[in-house]
Amino acid sequence: MSPRISDTRLYLQRGDGQMDEFPVTRGGEVRVAFGERGRRSGVWKIVADPKGDVYVAERTLGKVLKISIHTSGKCHAKFGTVERSQVARKVVERKGTPYQARWERPEPQPGTTVTRAFTIMTTAEDMVEIPGDDTPEDVVWLPPPPAGYVGQIIVGLMKLQSGNQFRGVSLVYVAAMDSGQAVIVMAGYRPIQDDEAERFAEVRSRASRLPAEVAARANKMPVFAEHDGSRCVLDFALRPRTR
Repeated sequence: MSPRISDTRLYLQRGDGQMDEFPVTRGGEVRVAFGERGRRSGVWKIVADPKGDVYVAERTLGKVLKISIHTSGKCHAKFGTVERSQVARKVVERKGTPYQARWERPEPQPGTTVTRAFTIMTTAEDMVEIPGDDTPEDVVWLPPPPAGYVGQIIVGLMKLQSGNQFRGVSLVYVAAMDSGQAVIVMAGYRPIQDDEAERFAEVRSRASRLPAEVAARANKMPVFAEHDGSRCVLDFALRPRTR
């Protein structure tokens, strides 16, 4: 699809030449999750500041963990008040710093003005049963990933002009910023690669060694990684270990 913007609409031209309209806000926020109320991934909130900065946080960890993507190009994932989370406190103690990752915003993808700024990844195995789920009403729900696949929520930046192509993903949200760029949130699915399967197994093994009382208080565990030159977070289910 190729986009162009007019006022508060993004017009997407399909392969057959037909135009689809997509609403665009000036700044704003969106909550996105895989699954449905009561059985889901983490609920991820993406905030677009009209001045150009972008923030990403998982709902239950939002006061503890935040990903910041700045107009300067400086980006980081940082734990704040770790007293709110035993998991966060243990991670900070182990690493000796509240910063989980720091990086420079990547360059646009070849032949486009689209920058893949950050990606949230999860799998069918990481859908969590949540009795009495109080998830807000305004969440955009995405179908859970099939077994053997990764579900991706991609936070991108692009110039508001024609010529960008979006393949294998669907648009979830678009917010224009005063800089002339827009935040675009996309979703898609792809098969789990062999090296990823090994890493996922390693992370799950490590998480299974956490004390049961820790896992019982936090049903999700974000793990930071890098994939195809872009920073990402793996949204894993955190389950109490079995004896």
